[in-house]
Amino acid sequence: MAMQRTVSKVLVIGLDCVPPGILFDRWRRHLPVLDGLMQQGVFGPLRSTDPPITVPAWMSMMTGLDPGQLGLYGFRNRLDPRFPHLTISRSDQVSAPTVWDILGARGLRSVVVGVPLTYPPRPFPGTMVTGMLTPSSAADWTHPPGLRDELTRAVGTYPFDVDGYRHLEPEALVAQLMEDTRRRFAVASHLLEHHPWDLGILVETGPDRLHHRFWRYMDPAHPRYEPDHPLGAAALGYYRALDAHVGALLERVSDDTVILVVSDHGARPLHGGVCVNELLVRHGWLKLRHSPPEPRPLTPDDVDWTGTRAWAEGGYYARVFLNVRGREAHGIVHPRAAPLYRERLKRLVESAGTPAGTRVLLPERLYREVQGVAPDLMIYFGDLDWRAVGTIGHGALTTPVNDTGPDDANHDPLGVLVLHDPSGRAGRGRRLPEVSILDVAPTLLRWFGIEPLERMSGHSIT
Repeated sequence: MAMQRTVSKVLVIGLDCVPPGILFDRWRRHLPVLDGLMQQGVFGPLRSTDPPITVPAWMSMMTGLDPGQLGLYGFRNRLDPRFPHLTISRSDQVSAPTVWDILGARGLRSVVVGVPLTYPPRPFPGTMVTGMLTPSSAADWTHPPGLRDELTRAVGTYPFDVDGYRHLEPEALVAQLMEDTRRRFAVASHLLEHHPWDLGILVETGPDRLHHRFWRYMDPAHPRYEPDHPLGAAALGYYRALDAHVGALLERVSDDTVILVVSDHGARPLHGGVCVNELLVRHGWLKLRHSPPEPRPLTPDDVDWTGTRAWAEGGYYARVFLNVRGREAHGIVHPRAAPLYRERLKRLVESAGTPAGTRVLLPERLYREVQGVAPDLMIYFGDLDWRAVGTIGHGALTTPVNDTGPDDANHDPLGVLVLHDPSGRAGRGRRLPEVSILDVAPTLLRWFGIEPLERMSGHSIT
């Protein structure tokens, strides 16, 4: 039995890394447009994926599949267990259909701007501007390809991300974020006005970059919080500008358009880093050919694979891989012994003086399916209060700073969802209980009269 379409158009505005504490509470009174959407609609926390990282979170939101089903465990992934290095994620590594693919198969058109993991662009009924991880403006970053020239004439150079945002002077970073956000919203506005669409999606990544550099000035819970600092005022100024851009974009859409504002994850104070490979070295799991005199990335040539049972990749969480015989190129752990080794390593991490609250997750217990080359263990140090430092040569188990550059924030599992349905069906001014990021795709499909796909585990929120 066919479902009934209940909406005319839907506009999804993605605000990367925006947490409930900022949008719903601390700065709500400074954001009249977003506050108005909350007063006239419903809002609540949106629980992200595990791990709560831009890639895979946005793609999970847009497919309704968890990271294990997608085979995406971060910005970089192992494509082949024979090679320990990770490669940057691309759209052609994702076979699952997105919501715009599913709508397109039924004759509905979408405008998609800035969604992470859309490079290279794949053909579909609609228009697309790829998101972060696009290598440069010289690449094919639009669908159809000729759209690039149209947008360049309309708004100038399109910004995919802020190059070197961790190392820019703070004032220069704020100025760059302001300009990049203005251009992204200008592109979205142009496409919504000049191209046909049923579903519009814009993801703005500026808040994420802001938080990683300025969270100590924004959150009183940060251990290095600096109240009344000028950069705190600059961060609020960015949010006010962001709110105004949302308002200008809403003026481009009809009054019967459903508006959905979402973030892929939130933010929380970053306390420091745990040197995960140093931990493995000290407890005899990782054997190095030599210890470097100063910190640097771990390379396969650094490892004595004949004496190594496990190694790790750092990031906002740690990915630990066992050196399993027959799976890894130089494996020594017998496959039948691997589960026992993994449990031993899990207990070690939880009891080896790591920060309180450290959690060790096992992919097959976390996901409906486990595709691709998944880590054997996923570690949230201090429940994500601490970053996983994958570099070697620190000479200590912890470090007060991020090993890839200045960073004030880690990712928090709770993002935001704000739904404004002009019909009032969803309610008005009501705060929702926690919603899953996997509920977004089924919700969008049901609004357009389409049953969610069988592999989707989420449910419609209305």
